[in-house]
Amino acid sequence: MGYHYAGMDEIEQMFPSLYNPKNPEEIRLFIVGEKEKNRMHGCEFTKKVLENMFEDAKNADEIKAYEVRIYDVSKKEGLIGIPDWQRVSDPDWQRIGNVNGSLFVPIFHNAGKATNLAQTLFDERKPGILSFNQKGYGNVCNYSKRACFPVVRV
Repeated sequence: MGYHYAGMDEIEQMFPSLYNPKNPEEIRLFIVGEKEKNRMHGCEFTKKVLENMFEDAKNADEIKAYEVRIYDVSKKEGLIGIPDWQRVSDPDWQRIGNVNGSLFVPIFHNAGKATNLAQTLFDERKPGILSFNQKGYGNVCNYSKRACFPVVRV
């Protein structure tokens, strides 16, 4: 079973020591909670933690640029509205991770209906943070992915 963070404060404390911005493919997290408002807060909090980490890396000349973007999957924004077989040609999908020193890390909010997204991110060695309610978390395609992504409950 994957690691379970005690709360968002532990994310803020642990992420900078666990993840190297130059190798963002290891940045993974499931944010699980019943209230959509709490999950969005978790997404926004995690976005700020990542931006602080990446800003430090940029100031140290370890990376050139960065972006952390929240997609609301329930609204089929951006990458999620694209069928799996078309993602390979999508410019945003191609820039996920570290591409020539520029980092792009997506946060997929309300990802419950994108049951294969965790598997796809894992298989393609891309970073990703996904928020789910309990039912969506339970529907993640390939149960083993729940052990590959750390979890924080909000």
